[in-house]
Amino acid sequence: MIVEIVTTGSELLLGQIVNTNSVYMAAELNKLGFDVVYQTTVGDNRRRMKETIEHALSRADMVITSGGLGPTQGDITKEICAEIFGRQLSLNEECVGRMRHYFEEHQWTMSGNNLRQAMIPDGAHIFKNYAGTAPGIAMEQGDKLIVNLPGPPHEMKDMFERSLKPFLKEKYGFPAVIVSRVLNTFGIGESSLETEIKDLILAQKNPTLALLVRPTGVILRLRQKQRIGRRQNGLLLIWRLKSGPASGSISMLQMIRTWRRLSGRPWQPGSRPLPVRSPALGAS
Repeated sequence: MIVEIVTTGSELLLGQIVNTNSVYMAAELNKLGFDVVYQTTVGDNRRRMKETIEHALSRADMVITSGGLGPTQGDITKEICAEIFGRQLSLNEECVGRMRHYFEEHQWTMSGNNLRQAMIPDGAHIFKNYAGTAPGIAMEQGDKLIVNLPGPPHEMKDMFERSLKPFLKEKYGFPAVIVSRVLNTFGIGESSLETEIKDLILAQKNPTLALLVRPTGVILRLRQKQRIGRRQNGLLLIWRLKSGPASGSISMLQMIRTWRRLSGRPWQPGSRPLPVRSPALGAS
């Protein structure tokens, strides 16, 4: 299933805050086996936001937004999504009651504009907000799904864990998991490393590998989508290799030999081993 994450808010485009929501959601969705293929950020402009979400729906099965569910006139994400799906919004009394209770608990005065947060599109599934006031929603139309989550990171994360994850599990199940590891190399440049494994890069399908340049050296990222319950192979076996009983690391030579064997591409005699930083493997 193709997923696009759309984070909303002009403050993100102005560089006033760091967009940690996309990082968190992408990592968690990959763990659940969803293919996060696109990430987009759009400001609080009705026309541009509508165009952005419509474009996201044209290329993804599920669009997850964060931000724009609050009480102000600039919080327009839910309204835009409802408009795209042709849904009317109406005041949800249960959401109003939860909101009033939240304000009373904190001994705050609830101004009238807070009721905007309790306006829910027809037919939407409601996610309770246990860490704030704005509920999240999920709306389905045909084979497309829109999910609206709040913008504050602590609210978004809490709702993702408590509400969205169980919702997705019930709806789709978690038949697969997408996992990745990184191999840190040193003493070899990006172009030289690619030359050593170029045939593997060109032939890659699943698992995949990519080169990333870091100040400390070149990272080789290995990524695999694995169906849960199936016999582990390929990348998952590579991660379990050890170059020795004490070091807990894997040599590049050993990794390439194993990769070629598992992928059916023979090891080429004469290829030189590449130096590897220890410890070599780490989660990413």
